[in-house]
Amino acid sequence: MAVDIDSVLVALGEVGPYQMKIYFLLCLPIIFVGAANLAYVFIAAKPDYRCFIENCDDEEKPEYHEQFLNYTIPLNNKTNKYDSCHHYVKKSNDSFSTCFKDDFSENVTTCEYGYVFDKSIYESTIVSEFNLTCGDSWEASADQSVYFGGMLVGSIFFGYFSDKYGRRKIILAGIACMAISGITIALVPNLLAFQCFEIYKCNGLCWAFSDSFHI
Repeated sequence: MAVDIDSVLVALGEVGPYQMKIYFLLCLPIIFVGAANLAYVFIAAKPDYRCFIENCDDEEKPEYHEQFLNYTIPLNNKTNKYDSCHHYVKKSNDSFSTCFKDDFSENVTTCEYGYVFDKSIYESTIVSEFNLTCGDSWEASADQSVYFGGMLVGSIFFGYFSDKYGRRKIILAGIACMAISGITIALVPNLLAFQCFEIYKCNGLCWAFSDSFHI
């Protein structure tokens, strides 16, 4: 037997100010869900970087773009940019040597003195904060897998919790988790701690809240 939805809504009461208010209040937290998902694009952005050149770069505030890169950093033939992981070897090991073209040979070596990041677009990302460069660059991509792994776990457990304990409680718990992890994640000292709070954030809001919408 077919059900006339319009007649059911008339019997229950059509959408009014109260329903609109509740819907609006429920939509506010979902903004943070979208922000949490989109934030990774900026948090894990991969800026250009190169080797720190001893006696050439300013130790206090090195800049990515410098004139001496033409003879200190080889070009990457594939990207036509400066090589991110190698630099030309100095002919002299004297720590007080100069920074002229004749000081460098054509031999290359890895970045033993660290890296200089291009901050013209991103002032700081997890790549520059945790030095996810060259051989460790895969960890930045793996972090995204960890993030969505947290969503998978959250979708399993919080959907069950919302049915058992009530959707309002789980929504509030999710918002609290988002607030705590969102602040803490900016203060963590290493990538492992960052990933732990990424999982916590996913479980706490992204899926706890979305599963709580299910009726």
